[in-house]
Amino acid sequence: MAREVNPLPVGYLSDGVRALIRNPETGEELLCGEVGEIYLAGNTVSAGYYRRRPLRRHKRRR
Repeated sequence: MAREVNPLPVGYLSDGVRALIRNPETGEELLCGEVGEIYLAGNTVSAGYYRRRPLRRHKRRR
């Protein structure tokens, strides 16, 4: 089933921050161009979304 995707720019990563796009069901890392959840890691990332699934509904394209 095809889905229309309209990606939004989200800016640049700061030094020391890492980003991955993962499949929300499996946690598997996705390839460039695939749609999934953004995972960020680094010393400037807030823990506010950790284990709060209702807040993580927005999907983005890498």
